[in-house]
Amino acid sequence: MGKLVRLVRGIWVKAETGEWDFKYDPSDRGFGVMIWENETLESLMGVVRTRYLLLHTTPVVLTYQYPE
Repeated sequence: MGKLVRLVRGIWVKAETGEWDFKYDPSDRGFGVMIWENETLESLMGVVRTRYLLLHTTPVVLTYQYPE
């Protein structure tokens, strides 16, 4: 069984209070991708790199946030 997730490009910013806030890129509407139980991180990173035309040398960090 898999889960549909939405991937969005942005950056994490740390406020003066010490809390982290995700600032998404407003020009990026994101995209949905199915993540299967046997999915590997490498295959997911391949999907992200292909979608955003990133080289293997470009640093990428994947984080997640539960919906409100």
